[in-house]
Amino acid sequence: PIERWEVLRELDSEANFLELNEEGAQDLINFLQDTSEIVALRARQSFVNGVALLMLILRLLKNLDFQPRLGLVTRTLSSAIVNLSHFLVVFGLVFFSYSVMGHLAFGGEL
Repeated sequence: PIERWEVLRELDSEANFLELNEEGAQDLINFLQDTSEIVALRARQSFVNGVALLMLILRLLKNLDFQPRLGLVTRTLSSAIVNLSHFLVVFGLVFFSYSVMGHLAFGGEL
């Protein structure tokens, strides 16, 4: 790995001290572009992992339905899905409202 990017042509010159070394500057720009692509791929991977985990949990709950005692959880959730969805909508609205009020009151630097 490169420890130092040679962006400036000369550090000790008296005039034109901000004259750029094109190769070093281009290397730095390429490195930053590669880094931003890696960050975007990592975010995409995290999203896909979250969806896969959610699907795994749903498959587990579906497969637990064969046994009477363990199936009680899935049958309870399936009968309460309407009430749970209404609760989640109200909870989401209240949570969003409090988060907006907190951001307005304290800013983004808390």
